[in-house]
Amino acid sequence: MTDNYVITYKYGEITVQQREITVTTPTDTRKYTGDLWSNTELAHDALGYGDEIVINEYTEIKYVGSEVNKVSFTIYNSARDTDVYSNYAVTLVEGVLTVEPRPVHIISGGGELEYCGKAMTSVDYKVS
Repeated sequence: MTDNYVITYKYGEITVQQREITVTTPTDTRKYTGDLWSNTELAHDALGYGDEIVINEYTEIKYVGSEVNKVSFTIYNSARDTDVYSNYAVTLVEGVLTVEPRPVHIISGGGELEYCGKAMTSVDYKVS
């Protein structure tokens, strides 16, 4: 039947454009504990099927102060064992991690003495 036709194929083009996503690192605060602390719970727009964010480096903070919550990451598709970061136009919004001073309350001991002309002291105390 195809002998009656001259078939010409013209192939179209498919252009895959980057998906625009926003990735946000958290802003978080905690009291000083003496331990390194980080928060890598990223918020992000929907990724393509099977794609996931893999964090490579992240901010850690230990002492009282604030640090920009920076992360470096890639976007990876484990089913294809492929880095697919270049398929995305990523806008990164960085939060801030803050360590606040830990309150310490020192309650001095008390007591009673009869006046003797000397300074009174007490070595009893409680820390909370």
